[in-house]
Amino acid sequence: MANLIIKPTSGGSLVLQDEGGDAAITVGSTGTTTFAENASFASGKGMTLTSSSTFPTGHVLNVAISATTVGATTHASGTAYTTKDTAVSYTFVSANSKLFIIGDFNIAKSDNAGGWLAVQLARGGTQKMFIGFHGQDNEYSRHTTMAFDTGSHAVGDTWSYTVDMKRTGSLSAILNDADVGPKTQFTFFEMQL
Repeated sequence: MANLIIKPTSGGSLVLQDEGGDAAITVGSTGTTTFAENASFASGKGMTLTSSSTFPTGHVLNVAISATTVGATTHASGTAYTTKDTAVSYTFVSANSKLFIIGDFNIAKSDNAGGWLAVQLARGGTQKMFIGFHGQDNEYSRHTTMAFDTGSHAVGDTWSYTVDMKRTGSLSAILNDADVGPKTQFTFFEMQL
């Protein structure tokens, strides 16, 4: 059986009307289809959204977790950050979306000399996330912080991050104790904002 072709005049739209004469489904001259109300699909059927689809503001497009591999690390006293890990990265599934990052840090302090530890997550040398810690002898703690990272990118682009440390006073470390969990872990939420 031959195809049934319904073709409007040049530049026109194909319009299916409801019983009241209002447009129910409109197919524009370039193929863009507009429904007057929601589309319903039979059970088990649906539609596939791609990275080129338009999502509403606040929609989460992808979630990924990146845990660092650095072990317990002593760090000499000083005001300059030293990179301890480069294993953190995120690859985008959509263009010009934004990243919401949750960082979890397991921190140990192992002597009585006093002082503080600072840990940052940086991209291209620019700080994106920071925590500061001042604790007691042999104190272990978990810290969580959140931040947005924004910038122009295309689908498939990867942003790479470093985990950097600096301290004064007593030795501090990112934990490598298997009983405690990942040393640092970052959860990336790619969002349409």
